[in-house]
Order: sequence, then C-alpha cells, then structure tokens
Amino acid sequence: MLNWIGIEVGLATFILIGAFHVIVIKCEYYFSKAVWPIFALIGISSLIASLLISSYLISVIVAVFGITCLWTIKELFEQENRVKKGLVSRKIQKGVTPIRKPIRRLPAMPYTEKFYKYFFVLVFLPTIWYYV
Repeated sequence: MLNWIGIEVGLATFILIGAFHVIVIKCEYYFSKAVWPIFALIGISSLIASLLISSYLISVIVAVFGITCLWTIKELFEQENRVKKGLVSRKIQKGVTPIRKPIRRLPAMPYTEKFYKYFFVLVFLPTIWYYV
C-alpha cells in the first residue's frame, strides 16, 4: 500500500507558499506592515489547533499554514524594504487606490530579527526532543 501523505503535504505546502506570496504583496500594498498582528494571531492559533487535531494529514497541513502565517510577518517587513529600495514598482492602477491612510499604524514588531533567530530553538528543538 502506498503512503500518499507526504505528497499531499508537499502539494499543500506548495499551494500555501504560492498563495501567501500574493497575500504578502497585496497586504503590504494596501495595509503596509500594520497587519502583522493578525498574521501572528492566526499563525499561533493554527499551531495550537494542529496540536489538538488527531488526523496526521490535517494536523500537518494546519501546522504548515500556521508557520506560513508566522513567516509572512517577516516577509511583510522585507517587502516594505524592497519597495523603499525601489526593487518593487509602486504603480497605482486607474480606479484602485490603496486604503493606507485610514488605518492606524501599529508599532513595528520589537526584536524581529531576534524572534526569528531563536524561533527554531524555542519551537522546534523541544518538539524534536519530545519525539527522541
């Protein structure tokens, strides 16, 4: 009997990464990096939910979704830097106006680099240690 879970998880990961690539660009364009707390909340909630789901396939896909949401926070900050450097064009289409002004700016995530630097140590090493 063949085990299809690996292929299904790989396909779901590929689709999620592709979808979040577009989401990062659109969110930075319309809302700037001010939406990072939403991605943090969804990502952490998804990781907690993946711990409670009994199906391996669904649990892994939800966990990949959660990690992708957390990674999106980093990409939002990098996308803003790419726009400032001029690496990404900022063309405004006719009839489409970004709604940046009405949104209250949230402070930048403190210690962003340290968060991602130690994220592996804080999350993945205890998980690996549990299964060893």
